[in-house]
Amino acid sequence: MSLPDCVKSARKRQIPNRPEVLYTVVDQVPISRWKEFIRYMGLKENVVERITMEQHFYREAQYEMLRHWRLQAGQDATVEHISNALKQMELNGCSEAIQEALAKEH
Repeated sequence: MSLPDCVKSARKRQIPNRPEVLYTVVDQVPISRWKEFIRYMGLKENVVERITMEQHFYREAQYEMLRHWRLQAGQDATVEHISNALKQMELNGCSEAIQEALAKEH
């Protein structure tokens, strides 16, 4: 399936530090695969565990993990990076949904 040009151009944009954008990613990745996803993104295991223990609600832990990754990745915190991780996990549908949702944000 070919993606519209607005979605393709959004892939290389850095992920904005806005809650609605980060929650879009959180909501699209299956909770049962979240830790696998965040490891593919490059977050270290000790950071994942620390954030999990610090947060009372898992959704907030997911948000914090993604926020931490975004800060750590800097210029590499792109939709493309997220899409590549999801494709490695064979979650292409999640990747497309995130790209489409983020394209609408812009």
